[in-house]
Amino acid sequence: MTYEIEFSPQAKKFLKNLDKKESLRILGKFEEVKKDSFRYFEHYEGEYDYKLRVGDYRALMDVDFT
Repeated sequence: MTYEIEFSPQAKKFLKNLDKKESLRILGKFEEVKKDSFRYFEHYEGEYDYKLRVGDYRALMDVDFT
């Protein structure tokens, strides 16, 4: 099963302001996540359900199963 990824406006702005090499690396990881999401996710205690590590960066996310 593949998933669709939606970025918040803040995440889009963050990626746009990053070095191109780093932003492409992060976006590449999200392409992998679309195919096998829960292989990469870790449970997160807080406002969001999961976190994803990409090098020094963390992405916090919710998953909509509908």
